[in-house]
Amino acid sequence: MRTTWAMTDICSAPFPFEKAETNASENVAGLVSAAFPAYARILHPAYRRVSEATAAAPAAFAFVRWTTVAKHSGAIAHPAMEWEAISAGQRDPGTPVWDVPPSMGRLPSQEQMVLASVLQDHTSMPERCWFAFAEARGLTVPPDYPRIVTAMGLMIVFRGAVFDAGRTFQHESPNLWWSDDRDWCVASDIDLMATYVGGSLACIEDLLATPRLEAVPAKPDQKVTIDADAVNPPPQQP
Repeated sequence: MRTTWAMTDICSAPFPFEKAETNASENVAGLVSAAFPAYARILHPAYRRVSEATAAAPAAFAFVRWTTVAKHSGAIAHPAMEWEAISAGQRDPGTPVWDVPPSMGRLPSQEQMVLASVLQDHTSMPERCWFAFAEARGLTVPPDYPRIVTAMGLMIVFRGAVFDAGRTFQHESPNLWWSDDRDWCVASDIDLMATYVGGSLACIEDLLATPRLEAVPAKPDQKVTIDADAVNPPPQQP
């Protein structure tokens, strides 16, 4: 299986959802549209160093869940928690819980493939999916190539099978991908530490029950901005 997309693979594509709220990227519906009966939020893991780099091997890291960080910092874990609120003041040098924060706009490749394995069972067209990459990531693409306009700005699109979700373009992973039958849609906004999925009730239930993913339920009108956490106090400014 190819692991990257080539410039020649770029194709034109219709916007995924006619009712997508392209001007409302501050909530879940603005990212994946209000067309679905259910939604999930997949929290990107933080990382803890488990071994130092040597001449023979790079440093090794383990995934750390947000619930683990919240417990250590004394924050309250809930579906709308935000990283900045739960991680504030948790880095005790004596007992570090995490060393590297969650990535923005990127679900780790292992989690991406786990997500694809769940989604393949909730579409009649697993061999026909679309993968869009935000040009704002710094992609270098000639102006004459087709693009679509979304809440994340201009995007370059490729077509493939559901497991092509693991393929990268210019070292980036897809920020928006969906099945051709519109049974689900996945959005990893370039400024967010979480990935949002819209789908059927059965699809979202399966995602929430997948141990490898730290997935929580979400609502279409739920805010996705840094101030979305109404339970934990925001971190104090220096």
